[in-house]
Amino acid sequence: MKSNTINAEKMGKSNKRVIFEILRKSKRITRKEIADVTGLNPSTVTNIISDFKKRGFIEETGTNVNASPGRRSINLKVVKESAAALIVVLGVENTEVALGFMDNSFEIVDSFKTETDKDRHFGKIEEKLKTLYETSKHKDKICSLVFSVPGIVDRKRKVINTVPHLGWSDIDLSEFSEKISPGSKMEVLIANEAKLALLAEIYENKNIRNMQNGVYIYISQGVGGAVLIDSKPYLGNSFIAGELGHMSINEKGTPCSCGRKGCLEKYIGADSVTQAYEMSGDELDGSSCREKFQSLVLRASAADGLADSILRNMMEHLATGVINVVNLFNPDFVVVGGMGEKIPDEYMDIMRNEVLSKLFTVTVEKTKIIKSVFDIKMASITGATLMSMESFGRKAIS
Repeated sequence: MKSNTINAEKMGKSNKRVIFEILRKSKRITRKEIADVTGLNPSTVTNIISDFKKRGFIEETGTNVNASPGRRSINLKVVKESAAALIVVLGVENTEVALGFMDNSFEIVDSFKTETDKDRHFGKIEEKLKTLYETSKHKDKICSLVFSVPGIVDRKRKVINTVPHLGWSDIDLSEFSEKISPGSKMEVLIANEAKLALLAEIYENKNIRNMQNGVYIYISQGVGGAVLIDSKPYLGNSFIAGELGHMSINEKGTPCSCGRKGCLEKYIGADSVTQAYEMSGDELDGSSCREKFQSLVLRASAADGLADSILRNMMEHLATGVINVVNLFNPDFVVVGGMGEKIPDEYMDIMRNEVLSKLFTVTVEKTKIIKSVFDIKMASITGATLMSMESFGRKAIS
């Protein structure tokens, strides 16, 4: 009897978590729709919804105008401010601070230059987060502190192992919430920016909805990536799965900071392609790598011969990377994101045609190769918000 009771409790918690995630990722949904999606008994759904309402997680928002004749269905949605998260998006050039909410929306609160000295920079982050926490009207609802990082991290130990483009290493963030608010129960979460961008893409991109396997190629100053297997992000045993930038595509090629030669990021990373243009003596517009890359794209589209040649060369090398990952994973989709979201469609077609010429037709026909629906900043913040609220749900329904 005790065993049956334990199993029933586990099943009850599992049902609650499933419904919580459906509610959290739906703009609005009815009890009947939840029952239809989950296969749960309507009375079970009603009981769980009643519990969530009592706890202030969800609210009713009027009737469903598309409901069939008879009793109108009542729409449900999560209460935006029932949980919140402090979010820090570390960038090689700039850092953003934001507040994320239960409905997966967010507010960017601050943006400032990333300093090369890590101690000084994290001191600045600490000051800004303290001020935000103490003055926020959501103070009592803040459940986590999330860091998006352009490098390799240890999620369990809450440590930044390395940020190659800044020369940072071994940064322990496990006690950072204590610095913001001593005695705080804020959970510290940490993740690579590309892994968070993949979460955002799965949530928002209708072109890959219900697809279970995919690869995300994240173009920034360098190149990162993320892998989805059986609907779950695959992290690997050291949380670095998907680091596609250090896939060597030319063993006699350009030396890379990792010690190897011909790494993919040396041919398609934004730093490399913008520097290739400026070596001609003509400077690109903008003060940041992101602005310079966008300037390169605009010049290529405006028939600047050198910009066009460099972008075409980038696409040919990107095609090599895509061919490798498609052969390795046979994914449902490949998304090109980060700064890659700015690549014009005509250049994406150059890459797709190159992929088509080198892969079995049946393979390409079954793999979508598309751009991200997010720009580089929005992807990381959305992913960090999703990560924080998913963690809140696991803890709140335990």
